[in-house]
Amino acid sequence: MCQDVRPAGIISTRGNVILKAKQHKVLAIQRLFMLDSSAFTKGTALVQKIKPDYIELLPGILPTMVEQMTELLHIPVIAGGLITTQAQIDEILAAKATAITTSQKSLWK
Repeated sequence: MCQDVRPAGIISTRGNVILKAKQHKVLAIQRLFMLDSSAFTKGTALVQKIKPDYIELLPGILPTMVEQMTELLHIPVIAGGLITTQAQIDEILAAKATAITTSQKSLWK
């Protein structure tokens, strides 16, 4: 994909895909699902090993997790999932998220 399509970036939950994207100088975004404390521990270990350009944290409605990831890993965090109000966006950005993703078109700016 990196050679034929030449995307600007790749988002994946798979570490091997992120490594391959980085080898091809493609923006690499590691998607992490924060289901429980085990997912947090495994996710941070993966990010420390792979060193993606960004982390996409889902669900993004967890500002505490966004802040912990940002402070622990020093990699920009994109928060996504279950974000439905401007107040949530404000709270997540205050928690040091670099950006948010949402399917709520009314929130797109």
